[in-house]
Amino acid sequence: MSDFPELSQLTELITQGRFSEAKQIAEKLPDIVQKENAFGMIYYYEGKLDDAVEHFKKAVEIDPINSDVLFNYGKALFDKKDYKEAWRYLLRIHNKDWTVYDLLGDTQIVQGNIPMALYYYKKAAEISPLEEMKKKYLEYKKQYHQDVNIAILCLPGLDNFIRDIADILGEVYNVRLVVSANGNEIVQAYEWADIVWLEWANELAVEVTNKLEKKGKKIICRLHSYEALTNAFLSKIVWDKVDTIVLVAEHMKDILRVYHPDIYKRIEAKIKVIHNGLNLEKFKYKPRTRGYNIAVVAHINYKKDPTMWLQIMGLLKKIDPRYNLSIAGDFQDYRYHLYFHYFIEEAGLRENVKLLGHVNNIEEFLEDKNYVLSTSVHESFGYNIAEAMAVGIKPVVHNFYGAKTLWMEDTLFNFIEEIPQILESDYRSESYRKFVEDTYPLELQMEQITKVLEIQKAKTATGKGDRLVVPSKLGISVEIRNYEEELERKLPLYGVPITYVDTKDLISNIEDIMVDFLVDVFDKKLPVQKTVYYQFLSDMHQRGLYLQPPELIISRFLKLFESIKTEGKILKPVVAFINDGNLVVYDPVNMVRLKLSESKKFLVASGRHRVAISEYLGLRKVPSYIILNSFGETDKPYQILVPYWRNYVESVMETYYKKIAQIYVGAFDYTYQDTLDPTKKKLVYEFITKVKANKVIDIGCNRGELSYNLTRLGIEVLGVDISPREKLGLPDDYRFLQLDIAQQELEETADVILFLSLYHHLFYNYGLEKADSVFFNLYSKCRYLVFDSGHPEEKGIFRQAWINKMREFFKTERELLDHFQLPYSVLGRWRTSQGSYRTIVVFENQELSN
Repeated sequence: MSDFPELSQLTELITQGRFSEAKQIAEKLPDIVQKENAFGMIYYYEGKLDDAVEHFKKAVEIDPINSDVLFNYGKALFDKKDYKEAWRYLLRIHNKDWTVYDLLGDTQIVQGNIPMALYYYKKAAEISPLEEMKKKYLEYKKQYHQDVNIAILCLPGLDNFIRDIADILGEVYNVRLVVSANGNEIVQAYEWADIVWLEWANELAVEVTNKLEKKGKKIICRLHSYEALTNAFLSKIVWDKVDTIVLVAEHMKDILRVYHPDIYKRIEAKIKVIHNGLNLEKFKYKPRTRGYNIAVVAHINYKKDPTMWLQIMGLLKKIDPRYNLSIAGDFQDYRYHLYFHYFIEEAGLRENVKLLGHVNNIEEFLEDKNYVLSTSVHESFGYNIAEAMAVGIKPVVHNFYGAKTLWMEDTLFNFIEEIPQILESDYRSESYRKFVEDTYPLELQMEQITKVLEIQKAKTATGKGDRLVVPSKLGISVEIRNYEEELERKLPLYGVPITYVDTKDLISNIEDIMVDFLVDVFDKKLPVQKTVYYQFLSDMHQRGLYLQPPELIISRFLKLFESIKTEGKILKPVVAFINDGNLVVYDPVNMVRLKLSESKKFLVASGRHRVAISEYLGLRKVPSYIILNSFGETDKPYQILVPYWRNYVESVMETYYKKIAQIYVGAFDYTYQDTLDPTKKKLVYEFITKVKANKVIDIGCNRGELSYNLTRLGIEVLGVDISPREKLGLPDDYRFLQLDIAQQELEETADVILFLSLYHHLFYNYGLEKADSVFFNLYSKCRYLVFDSGHPEEKGIFRQAWINKMREFFKTERELLDHFQLPYSVLGRWRTSQGSYRTIVVFENQELSN
């Protein structure tokens, strides 16, 4: 713009609001693009958006890659609330600065495409010099982050199509992309996950669905193409464990139906088609024209039918010798390597066909190309075709099965004789780019993937995909599985007033149980695992109805308690619905609807923990959003569906008490140790053999995985556990003592006592003093105490509660070991299922040793 000195004066006039004078100067601009852009700016600042858009549109039609015009056009379209078109033209800017990415993020946030919005905001924040941009990104990320663990599992070499997806989903969820064939890594990620994404329906999907328990997890499997065109995998996958099968093209349904009819019948209802997506911000569009430069971007193998390329070039050479083919791809079969080099020479195509091998910079390779050629016999998509269209290149595509549903029909050919007609017909770069923008953008793919994830989370949380519709005058619709967070986020945006409600008027789903929990923990000082509320949460988690484990929920509950107690008031309002006598709630376990009692005025829809804490602390008033029980259309109110647990909890209370009486739920029960790390076993066995122990006591023996085989070495073994023998399933010849080491003292002595991975449970349930008391009691009963413990340096979502508690006393594992003030020797380290390491040490009792 600096080439026209009038523009600086024009900008000044617009800033001053002197629009008539600005138009006079704009009319005199010699460059038509600058003139239209200038008029667009004038009308924009006049507030005449329709006129501004028309002028920007004319400028873009003349110069489709002018960055200033594209940005102005995009901004005007955005202000007109035409967000899709704004996004389209902003993406076409070649050299995007942070303001472009910021506005791209805005186009997505208003359309509810949160992962893509955060993706663009992050890019803006990374290159912006302004702290405000970084703050904007972080605030949105904090607002929309969901504490849901998604493990994406993929075998090495097959992760090309999933990396962008994983990175972008990671802006909203906790995502682990595990590209590995290592069984331990796969199992650890699986155990960590709430939702498991199997990338490809191949041998990895076979292993996971056959060997790993469902455990309430939701499993998604994405099937691309090759898996359906072989009999190697699909019949071996346990499809009953898979909740959603994602196909990347509609015609893949037909292929499954034809070649795997029995499987198709079983999975048809679970199929969701989500086309592949192209990250269009990486592809610089520009208008192209007809010419003679043809490109192929593909591995050279039988699937691509590469011999057809040479036949096509033989035909085109006869029409015009200027036609040439550049092949960016590596040979995957010696046969084709031999054939190509022979035939190119033999047929006189040396000047027309160029073999370039693997090309790293595809954008640079395509720069001077007029066409991209695809002759595949089958594709589920064809990224090479989409990428060429994104930069404005015309594709020429062989009519494979499904091609008509994927690509523009006037770019398809059946026989090579038809190709010259395609090359010579209308060339429409804008149409090719627009086709990909409308059909295969990454934004659309991420939006559809997010919907699948949300549905799975809804099923995980409630077993249903019901929606909670807040009164239509507010225009709010939220999903059951996340209704609390969404209500609390959206209600302030609509200016819903906050009122102070007496706690006695509020009814919560499980308020009484939560109050009892607080009484048990703070008044009676019972271990967390011995409360009904813990048992309820554990029950819901095991059923797959709650995503988070009880330890994490309770940890947050207690943190909230401390915050409210310190403040002396509740800062975050409760959301409650007025009970007009017709309020119906939903019990997702028993799958029944229940009419709410009229004894209470309101039903707490969000903030049950706050209500329970208020009751316990004696707070009289609770800040609340109060919403009328009037849903959907005004003449046809809908019933509200809120998960309601009271009916269920009352029916299982007796079972809870029995379990609590038998075991400390989640602390020492027999399910604690499902597998035994071989390194741990090796370290222990080598030490016991070295000291020639005659008797070993195994504290917390579980199923006897560690100590039973010692009996075969002639060693006397005693297993000790809080669970009964029949529950553990111990062998008849395994000597066993059922004992609660926290409440009862061990009477027997031994050469070696194994006290492994139990101390931190005692610590968490009873406190440091009790845990140390048990430690020293066991130490006094043996020559050698073999010890390890969970420690404050560990990580893992399932262990956060006790880790946080332990960090109040110790910073490191070394501090924990040293605090006993006893000398010890290190045997070695082993790896837990969460990926952390523990050190096994030996405390030698010198008095008994002598």
